[in-house]
Amino acid sequence: MSKFTVPRNVIAKFLRDRKGNPIGLACATQGASGAVTVGWSFTAKADRKPGRISKSRAWQIALDRVVTGTGATCPLALAPVITEVKERAARYFRVDNVGVAGDI
Repeated sequence: MSKFTVPRNVIAKFLRDRKGNPIGLACATQGASGAVTVGWSFTAKADRKPGRISKSRAWQIALDRVVTGTGATCPLALAPVITEVKERAARYFRVDNVGVAGDI
């Protein structure tokens, strides 16, 4: 597997468990049309064992949801993180409306 590089101009934050391990990711980026969208990824409970969480896979899933959207609803555990990323993205990209892939 090749190393994944995070693209430029992305606002992101990981959701972490009590031990500090990442279990979810919310990221926002601006598309070619100028619209800012938030994508997310969330680790299944069975995959939260140490060493099984892949940050590069989380990035790939979240950025894919930014581009293509999703029919899945966002987990409620990610709601505070997504709200924070939306606020930061609105300030960073200087836009009024930030969309979420799979609205809460």
